[in-house]
Amino acid sequence: MLASFVAAAFMAPAAPVLQEPDLLGLSAREVVALGYDAWSSKYVTKFGESTGVISSGNESFAYALRMVNDEAARSKPGMPEVMARLRPQFTRAADAAIQAQATASGGGSYWAVVDSYTEVQREMALKQVLEIDPEGPGLDPDTWDVWTEVGRVRQALNTAQELSAGEREMAGAALNFFSSEFYLAQYEMRDMPYPIQSVAIKFYLDVISALKRMAE
Repeated sequence: MLASFVAAAFMAPAAPVLQEPDLLGLSAREVVALGYDAWSSKYVTKFGESTGVISSGNESFAYALRMVNDEAARSKPGMPEVMARLRPQFTRAADAAIQAQATASGGGSYWAVVDSYTEVQREMALKQVLEIDPEGPGLDPDTWDVWTEVGRVRQALNTAQELSAGEREMAGAALNFFSSEFYLAQYEMRDMPYPIQSVAIKFYLDVISALKRMAE
């Protein structure tokens, strides 16, 4: 099944060169081996605790995990193409969800931390894509779970008394963009093995579920 997907996969445009962040003298593998929590603690200990430092620490961990993911993908036939397709999909969807949340909550520097952490979540999901058995049963989430959550978020936003009409409209537009991205992702993933699709679906569900908790 994976072989047929590889044959159908299109080549994505070359990714921009990433600027290497401060990894505190460690290699990408060493950062990932520490784990997110230990790395975050190490980073804050060195630079102090602030939204800017926490955001930079998140971005550094995401960068390191991206390097490790891309290296692992190169050893698996077809997986660089899978990563090149899923990574921008995940990024666009997370950006839309954050925009909806930030608008509905009045914004603030806190959202820079949330934004940077979604980069970590994205790379963790892609790591799972690399590790899951393409011939296995996959994960539990279904596409309908995502659409159900979208409906609940939309209802919560529409009934939120603290939002102005303009804020509600902006948050709704961002939610619409998330919905369109998920709809497009379903179409673009149709030739991928279901276990890989299921990891992607879980990522979208996690993103929209976090938005639902905020909206309530």
